[in-house]
Amino acid sequence: MEINCLVCGKAIEIPQFIDTDNYDGQINCPACKSLLQVRLFGSKLRRYEVVERGAVAAESNPGQVVGGEIDVESIARYNPLRDYLATYRAAQLNMTFEHIEHIIEAKLETAAYTFKSWWENDRENPQAIAWLEAGWEVEDVDMQRRGVVFKRAKTRQPHS
Repeated sequence: MEINCLVCGKAIEIPQFIDTDNYDGQINCPACKSLLQVRLFGSKLRRYEVVERGAVAAESNPGQVVGGEIDVESIARYNPLRDYLATYRAAQLNMTFEHIEHIIEAKLETAAYTFKSWWENDRENPQAIAWLEAGWEVEDVDMQRRGVVFKRAKTRQPHS
């Protein structure tokens, strides 16, 4: 089993000696030396958060905000959007909020209709993780017309 580091995005292999059916502990990222708190239950990642940002990560990304907890079930909600974007080959894509709701088979949060910041390319947000992992970034949001413009990211984000 592996997870992606919340700081650098690199894959972290969960050691075999860890009981993935019921584990709540810390794991180090070998790439950036960050420390993550990980909660596994039923062989599924339930929640994880950054405990301490590694020195390597601080040097390479001094402005990156870390901390907070990611709810894995919230991320899973946007997996259909991630998968849709991953198969789309153009350099830019215009989508309505309604089309995104059709793809994820659920209504977007009220914040998506209210706050432009909901659409920021921030790996702290479950919805952003979906498009970043698929290799896309939000370029523009039209709150009045309820639409978003995605563009291909310069570098593809790791897929979890």
